[in-house]
Amino acid sequence: MASTVFFSFHYDADWPRMWNIRKSDQFKNNLEDSGTFRSRDVWESVRLKSARAIQNWIDEGLKYSGVTVVLISGETYKRDWVLYEIEESERQEMGMLGVYVHGMKDMRTSQYGVKGPNPFDYADIKKSYRTYDWVNDYGKYFFNDWVQQAAKDAGR
Repeated sequence: MASTVFFSFHYDADWPRMWNIRKSDQFKNNLEDSGTFRSRDVWESVRLKSARAIQNWIDEGLKYSGVTVVLISGETYKRDWVLYEIEESERQEMGMLGVYVHGMKDMRTSQYGVKGPNPFDYADIKKSYRTYDWVNDYGKYFFNDWVQQAAKDAGR
């Protein structure tokens, strides 16, 4: 995967789904805490800090990324930090795409998620971005292609 990915998602609802994506064959050569993935401990510690600290952490992560991937489930569209990440990614002219993850089981509960509205429709942005469904569009096999297309669309 040539482009470094910043994952934007509703933490409480979707961190298990993000880790399932991380464990897919698309990423078998990437390490935790690389630019592509941050360990869960890092996310846990950052989310307990002030709004300014969270924003700084997001800004730092975006600065070293080429593509933002928004994982979409039931409440993603109304998460302030997700909307900020979308808006800031567009401002920085990054590649961006959305991936519906409601069809993936939560490894904690073995439950499926709920499909939610497209968060790009709720962000203050000018462009439209491609969305995919992890299950129905075979993300396990094509995620890298989606990321590369988003990078290409952004001229990265």
